[in-house]
Amino acid sequence: MAAICPVGFNVDKLRELVRAEYDRVAREPYGNFHFHRGPEYACRMLRYDPSDLATIPEESTAFFVGVDNPYRIGPIEAGENRLRKI
Repeated sequence: MAAICPVGFNVDKLRELVRAEYDRVAREPYGNFHFHRGPEYACRMLRYDPSDLATIPEESTAFFVGVDNPYRIGPIEAGENRLRKI
């Protein structure tokens, strides 16, 4: 399916709004948002390993807002700087 951008769509404004929302999550991780976040979401929906996340301080994982889990496609090797294609 092809995506078409509406005439006059302001990509810069959208980018600004997305950045502002991520900034708000970073400042208020327990705030009211319209999307999932946090370590429970990462484990339940994205299949992050709970034991891995348990090694990270809660004040860090509370800020998690993700849409994918790159570790599911394979281990990230030392020196890699991009995801491998499946």
